[in-house]
Amino acid sequence: MNLTGLDSFRKRYLIPSIEKGYVAQLYPDAPKRRDQAYYLTEKGLALYAEISKRQ
Repeated sequence: MNLTGLDSFRKRYLIPSIEKGYVAQLYPDAPKRRDQAYYLTEKGLALYAEISKRQ
């Protein structure tokens, strides 16, 4: 994945996934919260299921 650190991961993968609606934040009003967590949305779960079927 050529990750150089957490900032690289956020910029390349996490933020685009959130913007496209595949991932959501557990605490959206506090994005820098130290115990911030993320989960797959219905759209993300559907994509995961589709990808899993292919393998």
